[in-house]
Amino acid sequence: MKTILITLPIMLVLLIACKKDDNLTSSVPLIGQWGGKGIQIVASDKEITFDFDCASGLINRKVMMNGNQLSERGTFTPLAGNRPITEDYPKPQNVLYEAKVTGNDINLDIKSEDGKTLIGSYTVSKNVSGRLFRCL
Repeated sequence: MKTILITLPIMLVLLIACKKDDNLTSSVPLIGQWGGKGIQIVASDKEITFDFDCASGLINRKVMMNGNQLSERGTFTPLAGNRPITEDYPKPQNVLYEAKVTGNDINLDIKSEDGKTLIGSYTVSKNVSGRLFRCL
């Protein structure tokens, strides 16, 4: 009986220590094609490219999802339609891409580098082509 009383608390401690924490999820790569109104995203094992109606974007590295959240720094380049060839094109600006994945959809916010100013907000679906209307 004494052995059981000593063994039982030890087993209980081991079970608690080995319990899987459902809040911890392993990181998985974000790979695939997503599209929606005004946006097309292509994610490979090397980078993510963004095409917008009148801009482009890039995360120049492999991106790992932590659970259903994403927060990565990248670039965003506004475009300006018909420009003379001699004119300088807009320079990329550093931005923060924040996303939440729900099933086959991603809700994406693009913010200024400091995260204070919202540049754009999009909803995209997996394996859907984006509906882009290029600026003129």
